[in-house]
Amino acid sequence: MTEALELLDRFSGGLDRPANIMITLTYLAQYMVALHHAGQNEQAHEVAARLFALTEPEGYLRVYLDEGEPMRQALEALLTPHSQQHELAPSTRAYISKLLGVFEQERQGAGTSLAAPTPEPALPSAQQASAVFSAPGGSLTRREQEVLRLLATGASNQEIARTLVIELPTVKKHVSNLLGKLGASSRTQAIALARARSLL
Repeated sequence: MTEALELLDRFSGGLDRPANIMITLTYLAQYMVALHHAGQNEQAHEVAARLFALTEPEGYLRVYLDEGEPMRQALEALLTPHSQQHELAPSTRAYISKLLGVFEQERQGAGTSLAAPTPEPALPSAQQASAVFSAPGGSLTRREQEVLRLLATGASNQEIARTLVIELPTVKKHVSNLLGKLGASSRTQAIALARARSLL
């Protein structure tokens, strides 16, 4: 376990470049699990906070599910207060509970449940946080770039929802935002414009 932590620590250098977001998320998820299982709760909380800040606004679930049972245990441990210092924000507690719920669905073998809509409260903070990822000048958020790449492969909204493990209404919202930002009236036109602007 110590060797794993040292190895993960060594990789932490170049992770904040936007192109590496999925690598960063996977790294943070594995680091958090390793810290939890090594009994280093302080550091596990710090890494978890950074991971949540990146995943919650964009609705990422797969990065947690891919780590399996060790991640489920680490998430449960976060809900158990170790000290006042680690008092979680209500929205973070709700997010962890939602993640644990998805783990439960997977464990019951409901493979389709991930793409199925789950009622989600409107969180203005999540909207604001996702805006942080978009630079001035109407550039695309990371999630919109992912949706755009999938559109370019001919994926339907349903397929995009399945691939990104997000809800169908969320996909529709991203597609609508994309068309608006690119000034396009159709998906085909959006893809053509995106290619012309080297976004694809």
